[in-house]
Amino acid sequence: MNTTFLEQYNHGLDLLATGHDVDRAELRLRWLSMESRAASVLPGHASHAEENNGEFVAEWDALAGIPPERSEETLRRPDALIEENLHFRCPLLLPADSAPRGLIILLNGLNERSWDRYLPWALRLLGLTGRAVLVFPLAFHLNRAPSAWADPRRMTRLSAERRALHEGITASSLSNAALSARIQALPQRFLWSGVQSHEDVRDFIRALRSGAWPDLAADLRVDFFGYSIGAFLALIMLMADTDALLAHSRLLAFSGGAALDGMALTSRYILDSAAHEALLRCFISDFEATMRNDARVAGVLSGGHSAGAAFRSMLSANDGAAERLAMLAPIAQRVRAIALTRDEVMPPDAVRATLCPGNAVAVDMRELDFPYEYSHVHPFPLLPAVEAEVERAFDAVMTLTAEHFA
Repeated sequence: MNTTFLEQYNHGLDLLATGHDVDRAELRLRWLSMESRAASVLPGHASHAEENNGEFVAEWDALAGIPPERSEETLRRPDALIEENLHFRCPLLLPADSAPRGLIILLNGLNERSWDRYLPWALRLLGLTGRAVLVFPLAFHLNRAPSAWADPRRMTRLSAERRALHEGITASSLSNAALSARIQALPQRFLWSGVQSHEDVRDFIRALRSGAWPDLAADLRVDFFGYSIGAFLALIMLMADTDALLAHSRLLAFSGGAALDGMALTSRYILDSAAHEALLRCFISDFEATMRNDARVAGVLSGGHSAGAAFRSMLSANDGAAERLAMLAPIAQRVRAIALTRDEVMPPDAVRATLCPGNAVAVDMRELDFPYEYSHVHPFPLLPAVEAEVERAFDAVMTLTAEHFA
């Protein structure tokens, strides 16, 4: 198998370009077809019609109104009816000539539109661990989003509209325009897409345990590599594992693990400032008002969903500390976090304050720094001038990951 980061990046692009199952001397690629059974949690689902009203009223209209960015039709489609999010495929990498020793589920970051970053990660983890690696897209991300949300022409126009509509807005770009418009219109989407992703991953694992996936043994241990917001979701899944479905699972949280109030999500690659402010108002500064005014959110976060308490404890590093530490304690030995010193989106201090305040919980947290210019979005830049340094940094992260999963 190719060994350097750059070679594995190019190898990943080559694999993705096929679009179908591949058998090669060094690995096997299988595309798994998924169907989300959790669409009922999403805005716009028929089950959310107003009570005592025979005519269906979508939450999109009833709660949030249609956002002013009307020029982009796909943003006005009710969430529950976005077909790409309901039926999707996941790439599964397998050893070429042996049964996998386990399964690693790789969960992506916020506002991802491309698989490119994740295939070299998956390839290296496959080579280091002998485990199968499944790249599982979160709801409305990667191939679970309409292609229009990544269309440069449409998103450039949408970004311009947002800058004209919202005075003082910063970090607006074609890269974050779609997610920003959706989050600002209805910040509760952060919760609902998380609940859907939570249920989708658990449904996959339940199917695995029943023998539904022929390339994977039913009793394989399932571990998680969570990047950024993927680490946030994976932590919640392990903390909320009341039925012990994930009783033996481990998590490597890479550039993630901070509570919501510790994340600096205003970025040209993630959210613009107007959307980030709306998200923080909904779940931090005006949280009590959200709970009073949104019965569905209040229901989920007050015991209506198994992950509700865990999600609530991850909103604020301080306010949810006691509840979070109680849920972290039983899983702490199975969690390792890797934070990057110059990561401004998920600062190491925010990760530390969330996972191990005062060393109260024995979460193994490692802080790394690299001898080149990097960022949260680009920890391993594809620049020839620093190729050797990037390779060493990439190897350090993946080696720590493989050790944790051993």
